[in-house]
Parts: sequence; structure tokens; C-alpha cells
Amino acid sequence: MTTTSSPSGVRPERVRTRTPRGGSLATRVFVAQLLLLLVALVPLGLAAVQNARAAERTRAVEVARSVTMTLADDPWVLESVTGPDPADALGARIEQIRRDTGVDFVVVMDTQGTRYTHPDPAMVGGTFIGDIDGALAGEVTVEDAQGTLGRSVRVVAPVRDSDGEIVALVSTGVVLRAVHARVMDSLVDLGVVLLVGLGVSVAAAWWLSRTVRRQTFGLGAQGLARLHSYYDALIESVGSGLVLMANDATVVVANDQAVTLLDLAPVPPGTPATALAGLGLDAELTELLASGRPADAELFAIGGRTLVVSQTEALSEGRRMGWIATIADRTELARASGELDNLRQFTDSLRARSHEADNRLHTVAMLVELGRYDDAIEFATASARSSQALTDTVVGQVADSALAALVLGKSAQGAERGVAVVVAELDVPAGVFDSQDLVTIVGNLVDNALDAASHAPAPRRVSIAGHVADGVFVLRVADSGPGVPPALRTRIFERGFSTKTGSPARPHGRGIGLSLVERTVHRCGGTIEVTDAVGHLSAAEAPSERTGRDASAPGPAARPGTLIEVRLPVPREDT
Repeated sequence: MTTTSSPSGVRPERVRTRTPRGGSLATRVFVAQLLLLLVALVPLGLAAVQNARAAERTRAVEVARSVTMTLADDPWVLESVTGPDPADALGARIEQIRRDTGVDFVVVMDTQGTRYTHPDPAMVGGTFIGDIDGALAGEVTVEDAQGTLGRSVRVVAPVRDSDGEIVALVSTGVVLRAVHARVMDSLVDLGVVLLVGLGVSVAAAWWLSRTVRRQTFGLGAQGLARLHSYYDALIESVGSGLVLMANDATVVVANDQAVTLLDLAPVPPGTPATALAGLGLDAELTELLASGRPADAELFAIGGRTLVVSQTEALSEGRRMGWIATIADRTELARASGELDNLRQFTDSLRARSHEADNRLHTVAMLVELGRYDDAIEFATASARSSQALTDTVVGQVADSALAALVLGKSAQGAERGVAVVVAELDVPAGVFDSQDLVTIVGNLVDNALDAASHAPAPRRVSIAGHVADGVFVLRVADSGPGVPPALRTRIFERGFSTKTGSPARPHGRGIGLSLVERTVHRCGGTIEVTDAVGHLSAAEAPSERTGRDASAPGPAARPGTLIEVRLPVPREDT
């Protein structure tokens, strides 16, 4: 089974397997089927021969009995045997009866066994060869005996006069070689049927063996067991999770790594993909596994992990066998990436502040040269007070150092983009939430808000506020951007959906951040809601907006903006 094609477009050669010693599994199956057919057909043929022989003998006895009893009760026979010349009276007519009935001989004799009739005229007058004691005792007897015509089965019956006295005997028989000849005739037909059945069975066994050979690649039982062990070891030894799906969207196998990463109980083969949602699997990931659509490094947040899922078709000799999903844990990479982003943001902040400090230093220097010492002192201390106020506010309210660094970095980014990042209130309880979760939620919400505000007319503003009320941490991030239409407020959390176009630096980076925010919030047991930002933006303005702005220019409240509110339950200390 293959999942990729040769990059050069040349079809790879099919792997040839060596036939194992003792024959492949297909050959063994074929030989076993032939033996079973022979074991079944030979006794069947012998039984058929015996049955045919017994049936033919029974038919011969019935015919002989019928002829014998008819003649024994015929008044003409009684009249003939009591006449002056029984041989002459009976000879011609009895022979005609024998030919008409198909028996081999009809012998009429006296009570001493002297023949009145016989198919061979030379035997007339001779003594009947066989047992006549039973007939003389008044019984109808059946026996196999050797006679003048060979071994035969014959029926002997008495002929009685009107007083009931036995005056003669009648014997009718069929030579056994004639019986055997008729048996052989019937066996020819039976043999033809058996040969046809054997041929059909052999053809079916050959077709089945070919099918087994193709499906087992010509391997024997030991080779298949070894191959299964290797594949099982391979599937379990890879660092990534593997989920193999059949064409009917049922699970073929899910290795231990996949079960661990997806935070599921062991998944038995044959489980429908749609049933995985009932086991706690993410709905979107369940849809991906059930659909079989190709996927390339899609991100999912499951059980505190950041997972990268890729999915591709599983092909065998050009035939689609199903699809394979590979699941890789990128949690540590995401954490490292987050820390790198924080460092990058800190670097950007230092660069922005260095650039701003140069400008302010030149300004202070010129004010001193002009002798305007009071203005120089006021300008310098005002800048310091503004920057220090933001730092004191964030550091004093945010106990999580990673989140505090993130907010300060975003503030510097906003200053570079002409967006005032205002922290109205950010009371985050210490040690309650995972730092990575907070960075994921706040970082992506602020990034989204900065993008929206930076493309809107001035004044541009982003407000961050958070507090704990009734055991719930409420986080609000608002921006002065154009807002999100009500019809799209649920869709912005869908993976891959975005109201913005990709930048040259991030052509495929859109439509992921808010999706990760929603997954993280839901995993933490919280809710997220999108509304208009009117009335929620802070009244503070960016330093660049405090002067030179037309009083008639519309403020942030004149645009709807966007407010995203996240509510996370605060775990109790005793739980």
C-alpha cells in the first residue's frame, strides 16, 4: 500500500516477494481444497455405485417377482402343466413373455424340478439349478444362485390347483451381469456429473487461490505473521500518531500514539469515524477523518496539545484502499514559537522605543539649546510618565510574566502601527490559568484587533480589559476597526475563514488565530462572544493623536468596531 507517488512521475517497480519454502498460503489453500474435494467425491462415488447396484437389483427382483406371480396365478399355466405335454404347451408362449418383460429366463417346472421351459431349448427336461424347497413349502423365495446362464437373481413361486395343491413351480430370473451392465450405464451418467462438478470445484479453487495469492503477495502463513508483526511494530514505533481509515469511513487501525494524542480510549477496528465524536474527539477533526479529504498540516488544539494533522489517500496498485491521517504533537514547538514571538515582540518594542527615544532626545536637546528648560523638563517627564504608567499598570495587575511581556510587546507594536493599545484593567489571578493558554487567547485577540484598527481611519485604538467576577474571569478586547457583520460573527472562528487577505509574508496565515482562540477557550470550559465595540473602548488616546486632530473628526465610537468577550471559569482552590 502506498500513499505517495514517485516525484519523477515514473511508476515504482512492484516489490517481488520470494515464494516461501513449502509453498505460499494460496498454494496451500489450493492443495487443501483439492484434497477436500477428493475426500468428499471418492466416498460419494463409491456410495453412488453401491446405491445404483442395490437399486438395480431391487428393480430386477421386482420385475421377476411380478412376472413369476402373474404366471403362477394364470389359469393357462395351470391348465398347461396338468395337460399331457406341458413343455409343448408352454414353450413358445413363455418365451414370448420372457422377451416382452425383459427378464433373462422364465422356467416352469414340476415339483421335482424338471424344466418344462428354458430360453435354451437344450435345457428343457433337465433339472432346475437352485433351491426350490421354500416354494414347495408354499412360499415365494428370492435368491442369488449360479445357473446355466450364469449367476442370477431369481424368484421362485408355487403353482396351485383348485384344491390348493402345489402342482408345479415357476421361476423368473435376471442374470447379474445384466444388472451390472445397467449399473455401469447409469454410472457413466453419474461420472459425467461428478467430473463436471469436480471441474467447476477445481476452477473455483484455482480462482480463490489466485485471489488469496494476490491479496497475500504470495506469502506463506509464517511470512504473513512476520509481516504483520513488522507492520505492527512499525506503526507503533513511529513518533507520530497514525489513523488508517477504510473506504467506508471506519477505523482500520489507530496506533497508541494517536490514541494518546487524541485523548481517546483504545479505538477498536471497525469503529465508524462519526462515532469518534461520542468518544470525545473534536468535531472538526472527526469531520476530517470521516470525509477523507486531503489535508496538509492543519492545526488542532486538543487536550492541551497543539496537533498538526495531515491526511492523504492510501493507494495500492492504483486502487484506493482508504486514507491515512498522520498526527504530530507540536505543543513544545508551539511553546517555543510563542516564546520566540515574545522575544521578537520585545525586540520590536526595544527598536521602536529606541527610535522614539532618539527623536525625544533630539527634541529635549533642541529645547535646552533654545533655553526653554521648563518645556524640556515637561516633555521628557511626560514621555517617561506615560511609558512608566503603562508598564506599572501591566506589571502591577498581571502576575503572569509571559502575559505581561506579551501585552507590553503588543503595545509597542501598536505604537509602531499608529494604534493606541490601552490597558484599562487587566486583573489576571496568579497561577490559575496556563500561561500558554493565556498567551494564545490574548495574543491572537490583540493581533486580530491591531489588524482591524490599523486599517481603519484615525483615531485607531485597541482596548484590553480583564477582571474576575462571580468566579469567572472576563476578558474583553475591543478595537476601533470597521466591525464584523452579524452574519459573519460565528464564521470568523472557522478554520481558514478570514475577512482579511493574506499578506506577502503570511499568504496562508489567515483564518487560524481566532480558530485557535475558540478551541482553547472551549477546552478551558469557557465561552466567547462577538459584539460591537461601541461604548467599550477606553477614552485614552494615543500620544500621536493628542494634538493636531480635527475636533470634528469621528472618534472610535462613530464606528462599530469589534468587541470579543471571553469568559473563563476560575477553578476553585479545593479542586
